[in-house]
Amino acid sequence: TWVPGTTLRDGLHALDLDGLLDRHRDNRSKPRHWTAPAITGQRPAARRGHSAVAHGGSMLVYGGTDAHGVILDDLHALSFQTLVWTEILVHPSLGRSGHTAIVCDDEMIVFGGDGSNMNDFSLT
Repeated sequence: TWVPGTTLRDGLHALDLDGLLDRHRDNRSKPRHWTAPAITGQRPAARRGHSAVAHGGSMLVYGGTDAHGVILDDLHALSFQTLVWTEILVHPSLGRSGHTAIVCDDEMIVFGGDGSNMNDFSLT
């Protein structure tokens, strides 16, 4: 549980899951380690309560709340191929935190949470 005044992190870590759930090999006992890949570009500010989805070779990170309790309305993409962060401009802004998101076909669907426009789900 996050406590006001504590540090929010903005780093990215990866865990190799290759073969983890392969029924034909027992890889569950293989030691797994978190790594911190070298990422470039303008990374998103530290946050909590955001959503992250994978789409088109990228991870999209949307919204959340910063360390001061401000609800964020930004969208960032991390390319899995280049490991470069890019901010994506979206209008109008929804500003959401504590929401859920999925990708269906080529649309990011955001539902629920706290924010300014809470009367329906959103297609981005």
